[in-house]
Amino acid sequence: MRSIVEHAHDVAAHRRGVITVACLPSIAAGLLPRAIAELAVRHQGISARVRDVVSARVVELVKSGEVDFGLGICGRADRDLTEEPLFVDRLAAFVPKSHPLAGKRDAALRDIAAHPLILTGRDSSVRELVERALEQQQVPVTVAQEASYMTTALEMAAAGLGIAILPDIAITSSSVAVRRVGIRQPVLTRRIGIITKAGRSLSPAAQKLVELLRRSGKSAKSEV
Repeated sequence: MRSIVEHAHDVAAHRRGVITVACLPSIAAGLLPRAIAELAVRHQGISARVRDVVSARVVELVKSGEVDFGLGICGRADRDLTEEPLFVDRLAAFVPKSHPLAGKRDAALRDIAAHPLILTGRDSSVRELVERALEQQQVPVTVAQEASYMTTALEMAAAGLGIAILPDIAITSSSVAVRRVGIRQPVLTRRIGIITKAGRSLSPAAQKLVELLRRSGKSAKSEV
């Protein structure tokens, strides 16, 4: 009976509905708002709510059914979830314009880590990726500052407090005056995807937002 009722609600929501999305803060700051804005223009009866949380929390919210779908890190095996790759996001270093590395297009991770770093919190997927790479490279590092929000990390970098290592997508939605320096040896990437609960179909309203995100994801992929 519950399945029948839910299905009826989904059908009724084809023109109207409220979508709740859990996503990483970097996605909430750029890609997702643009897709929601386009959704509002195309389908005025559909609205979307955003919960910007760390990667582990995205998974928890999807599993519990508190959100329609999540935008998070792909590649973590979980039989309770399904993943659809959206785009690959590359990490880069962001430095003040007066920094010695500011004139370089890219630099080795070892050379970047020779300077004080500004990293995201320890519960973030970006921090996990950076620390794993530094450990594999056996590179000593000085963490000058930690920031919960990427905009804060960029402002800290602009103020000369260190080099911020963040996803490329962070700078596309920011007007902070910093220089981007690509990271090589190794290149640091993360796969962003649409995460849904296994065996659960998206409502027509949620499906419309997903379609817009796929289109935006293709644009983001071409910019990486």
